Amino acid sequence: MDSEIVTEDLRIHTSPRFHHRLFFWFFLATLSMVLPEVMTLNDPIPWATPMGWELGYPIYGLHILALAGLMYHKPIGGMAALLAFGGLFGLYEGYMIKQLWNPTWGVEQAWDTIGGVQPMHTLMLVFWLHPLMAYIIPLFLTERLMVKPGRLTHRFKYILQSKSGTRFLLAGTAIYCGLSIGSKLSFESEMVIPLTSVAVLSGLGLFWRFVLRGGRFRLEELLPQGKTLVAVWVMLIFSYLYYGSTLRREALPTALLPHLLVWLIYLFLIGTIIAVTRRTRPLSDKLDEIKGWGNLRTVIIAAATFFIFLLVIRIHLPSTEPGSMITILSFVLGGFVNIIFLALTLLKSVFGSKPAAASE
Repeated sequence: MDSEIVTEDLRIHTSPRFHHRLFFWFFLATLSMVLPEVMTLNDPIPWATPMGWELGYPIYGLHILALAGLMYHKPIGGMAALLAFGGLFGLYEGYMIKQLWNPTWGVEQAWDTIGGVQPMHTLMLVFWLHPLMAYIIPLFLTERLMVKPGRLTHRFKYILQSKSGTRFLLAGTAIYCGLSIGSKLSFESEMVIPLTSVAVLSGLGLFWRFVLRGGRFRLEELLPQGKTLVAVWVMLIFSYLYYGSTLRREALPTALLPHLLVWLIYLFLIGTIIAVTRRTRPLSDKLDEIKGWGNLRTVIIAAATFFIFLLVIRIHLPSTEPGSMITILSFVLGGFVNIIFLALTLLKSVFGSKPAAASE
């Protein structure tokens, strides 16, 4: 009798309610914050400090919800669009945190600046860490493990529909994060740091899949839409005004050129998004239904991913090599490749003679 009631309830409530969206937003914000912050150990256990709640969740949560919600308003223009949206995410390191002008870590020599902007910090934060770890990977992992396959799965079939692509996404993320975290830990007792993140993400994921049965919804149904999206953008703009005026105000450049260079990066990323989106055809009204993973299989796959993640960290202790070198090289080389890829994509989109033939 109870199973019949549950089945009927699932049949009636085919669209998410507000409490579904609210919990999902919290989960997505947590994932977006944990991957870059814990991976770099910038904020190892963000839930244990006021900074994680006062700064981490507002910044990461508002950015990924505002940008992803906006991205779904138009056809998703491939990896270039995701990287550009992620770059806009990473630019909060400018006017909010001021790291692009006056960094508090790895300070470079004055002769290494370009017009008052720190090139290495900009390269790593705007064109690699945040696009990948705070924006793209959270959306991909969520799409593959937490929700019903939707537009993102149809757009990136080679990653989210392919078995080999999925294995690469999950195992690659686990190994990459494991190498980065492992290179920064010195003692086995410090394993409490990644274990805490695993526990929090696992608890939220299990509650979402089994209690709220969130696997029946699509990502596009859960992200902010309409007036809600407008409200999120208003809060994001307010957060820029608030944090920009209260956090390290003395680090803001007084000259015009450092601001101008950051504005040019904004223009480059926004221009790429507009140019690519205009050449991307929308999905057909009739999409092939893609079968998602059941709850049990999702838990097994997620558990295997976390096991690989923890195993890499454990093997890596207490050595700092090769994880630190891999992380640094990936940050620098990945940022360079990203810039070149976005520039070529922008040029192709602007000067190409034919619109993109492939639909989203």
